[in-house]
Parts: sequence; C-alpha cells; structure tokens
Amino acid sequence: MSAPVRNRATARSAALRVLTACRKNGAWADASLKAQLSRDRLSESDAALCTRMVYGVLQNRLLLEYYLSAYCRQALEHLQPPLREILQLGAYQILFLDKVPDSAAVNESVNLAKETGRGAAAGLVNAVLRQLSIHKESLPALPDKDAVRALSVRYSHPRWLVKRLVALLGEAETEALLRAVCAHFRPRAVLALDALASRSAERLLTTVQITDAGVAPGSGAGNRRAALTQEALGLPVLALGVPTVIHASTILREALE
Repeated sequence: MSAPVRNRATARSAALRVLTACRKNGAWADASLKAQLSRDRLSESDAALCTRMVYGVLQNRLLLEYYLSAYCRQALEHLQPPLREILQLGAYQILFLDKVPDSAAVNESVNLAKETGRGAAAGLVNAVLRQLSIHKESLPALPDKDAVRALSVRYSHPRWLVKRLVALLGEAETEALLRAVCAHFRPRAVLALDALASRSAERLLTTVQITDAGVAPGSGAGNRRAALTQEALGLPVLALGVPTVIHASTILREALE
C-alpha cells in the first residue's frame, strides 16, 4: 500500500509536478514552474531549490539518463510514470548539488515514488540511486567511438542538432560552444525581475546562489525592470516571480533554421 501524500508541498514534489506536466501536457517549463510555485507557496529557499532542480534536470536530461541507464535494468522509457522523472531528480541532486546529501536525495526520491502511487517500485528507485551515489566518482565513460553521440550526451543536446553543428564548426568548436552555452559544470542563469515587485536584487541573487553576475538596466515598455546578466551569450533565462526561460537548444535551433 502506498504511503499517504504529505500535506505540505516540498521543493522536490513541486519539481516533480512541473517535470510531469512538461512530459504529459507538453507544458513550457517556465509557465508550469510559475504556476506550481504560486500554488504551493514554497519558502524562498524551497522555491530556489525547486527552480534549480527543474531547470537542472531539463538542461542535463540526456546525461542524467545515460548514467541512470547504467544502473537500471529496465529501460527508462518503459518505467511507469512518473518514475523516470523521480530518478532524474534524484540523479541531478546526487551529481550536481553538493549541498544535498546523497542519502537525502535517495530517501526523498523513494518517498516521491510512494507518494505518487508507485510504492512497488520504491526498491528500484532506492537501488538505482544508491548505485549511482556509490559510483559517482567513477561513472561510466561516455561513448568514445561516436563523437556526435558523446557531445549529445555530455551536453544534453539533441543528436541531430549536434550533428549539424559538427558539420558546420567541427568537433572542437562545437564542444567549446556547447560548453559555454550550457554551463554544465557551473549552473548559471540570466534573470529578469520586475524592480517594483522584487524586494532587492541582492537578496534575490543570494536566494538563487548566482555568482559573477553583473547588474545592468533593462528595457521594458513603461515597466521599470532590472536585468541581471552574464557574459556568456545564450545561457538559460530564468526569472523568479515571472519566469521566462529559453533553453540553449532552442537558441541554437532557431539560429540554425
């Protein structure tokens, strides 16, 4: 029998609902996240964690699934929903969030499985994520015989897009571009916030833990706004309160079409 759903929403349960909505309804992550945060009324810290997990999973999905597949006997696409998203969330926390203990990532993922009616698969979630945690310092090597697939997995961009970039730029320049755009190893974002609605830019920066950001005035039709920008062009655009997110894949795809 599955465990009862907790009355109070958590950062992880909210993130799972957003990722599930993206899969089931084809929802845009920014709109779905904004609506979910509004419904759940999470604390500032939980809202920041939820936001980071949602965009972190979406930005790193192919890489996360590559590693998860090494420890899951079942094909991820054949798992009952939302187990795939639960594993992605757990894997992201283990591999990318240093401040989240691996044990917490595993246990909370198991709880999510129980709360969503997938208690029978709690053992699978526990086993896969524990194996990932144990081996996170010696993860399976990325494919080395197929450069396009390797770049696609490492930077979680569609294979067709990577193939086209390699044809245009070559492997080395393509990897440099994908690394700069995705910023996998140091999560960064560009924020746009309404100066009238925000308490302070400094407090918001502290909340979402963004570093090396500059503050510059933005433009808006009769709207006082401040843009928090970074040097790298094409990074995801993240707004708390009024989220507007453009994934790197979208930018590159539109540039190539």
